[in-house]
Amino acid sequence: MIKISIISSDIEYAENLKKNIGKHYFVNGIYLNIDDLITNTEKVSLPTIILYCNNDLDDIHKLKKLLKKSKVIIFNNLENDKLLFNAIHLGIKSFVHHSQTMNELLDIIELVSTGGTYVSNYITYRLFEFIKDITDFMLGKKIKNYQTLTKREIMVLEVLLNGNSYKSIAIDLNISVDTVRKHISRIYKKLKIHSKGELYSKHFNIECKSKHYEHFFLKHINQLSI
Repeated sequence: MIKISIISSDIEYAENLKKNIGKHYFVNGIYLNIDDLITNTEKVSLPTIILYCNNDLDDIHKLKKLLKKSKVIIFNNLENDKLLFNAIHLGIKSFVHHSQTMNELLDIIELVSTGGTYVSNYITYRLFEFIKDITDFMLGKKIKNYQTLTKREIMVLEVLLNGNSYKSIAIDLNISVDTVRKHISRIYKKLKIHSKGELYSKHFNIECKSKHYEHFFLKHINQLSI
């Protein structure tokens, strides 16, 4: 038998959920938060499903104690990023937007109770947007600035950024100095710069920002998972 506990600080909302869900599954209680559930429930009688409707980050950490016995469905507006990332970090795999119909919720409860998972389209879209934003944030600027260069121009650029002279570049790449000048002229034109100083400034600014963004991203994710 599927036993469901509803966690919601909105008692009226929770009572309405209980009324509708109770027509199909056994709702063994409504609780204000995780502490309330833990205090008022024996470990041997933990619910099959915990329907979590709040947006309390501290609450989410406490769910870890219950995950071996119960499956959790996050059922709210799915707008608290920290809560969502922490829930994912804990291993929660079902996220349902509260706008979904009761019939859909009932089907999801059945699915989750048998070992399945469910993620609303709403959060799937947001996750992909988040990944795209982070990718653009960390790498996009560099790709945007250098993607127009040919492989040969990138080779010249890499040697030039090492501080090599035109003559040294020519020797390293087995081309003439005039060819080096032509490559560098095209590189400057494509990157919309006019001197080696501008090139260094532009490149190392991009590199520093990329590393800064990467550090910021990793730090941010770690903070979300605390």
